[in-house]
Amino acid sequence: MDEVKHMLDNYLQQYHPEIKFGTEKYNEYLVEQLVEGTDSNLKTDPNAELMLDYASIYLYEMEEEQSVGYRMLNGDNYETLGNRTIGELVEEIAEDEKNMELIPMPFTSISPIKTYNISNATAYARKWAKGFNPKYKKQKSDCTNFVSQILEAGGLYGVLPQHDLPSGMTSDTRYWYYLNSKQMSTSFIRVKDFYKFYSSRVSKTDANTRSTAQKKVKRGDVVLLKRASTGARYHAIFISKKSKGKAYYCGHSRPRKDKEFDYIDDAKNNYTILKFHLYQNN
Repeated sequence: MDEVKHMLDNYLQQYHPEIKFGTEKYNEYLVEQLVEGTDSNLKTDPNAELMLDYASIYLYEMEEEQSVGYRMLNGDNYETLGNRTIGELVEEIAEDEKNMELIPMPFTSISPIKTYNISNATAYARKWAKGFNPKYKKQKSDCTNFVSQILEAGGLYGVLPQHDLPSGMTSDTRYWYYLNSKQMSTSFIRVKDFYKFYSSRVSKTDANTRSTAQKKVKRGDVVLLKRASTGARYHAIFISKKSKGKAYYCGHSRPRKDKEFDYIDDAKNNYTILKFHLYQNN
């Protein structure tokens, strides 16, 4: 990973010197290139795909760091990531995904309620797509945090431990909640844990192409993006509109409001669609 990181560092120094490793701008740049591929110079770089593989794994691992309360992947915290190869990390991600599917979950409904107000969820998504609600702590990688807020606005209640509520953050993915800036579950803010919590609670489907995903999504759904070549889930978005067969989304970590689904890079992404629309009450 170190070698590829240095490739990207050198590329950014040449074309985008204002973007520094470990900053919010760095994260936003990586998300934008993985999702939309807007940097024409990067597209022509012979090492572009390798750098984007690195980017997906960096974001995947960075979310893990923030979810357990560490600082971002910079300085000493990068060492364990940098010393491993991309191939080794891809194998770890695949094994993690396999193990996730083997863990039984105790609930069968999406939350303590079985209904969901898509209009309220969509209104929240559009209101805060380009800003941050001060009620919630802004995360360095904020996409899952924002999607969770949208679902709460749509009427989903948090699932909390009945006894011995942790004083800080919990990585127990039987729960999904946000109480304050210090008390929350990692499933509220981290793509991987959000998927682990909800994948057995809502109907879901996978798609390997953008066109297939766009046909399947409905307003009110959540889509998790996964880099096809690494298997790393790195981004979560909310479907805010569906009209004449075209889908539009809202998201954070690179603010987007009713962005056309067609702008997602079709060749490089796989999609997991969590069908929250099936639980609507409006």
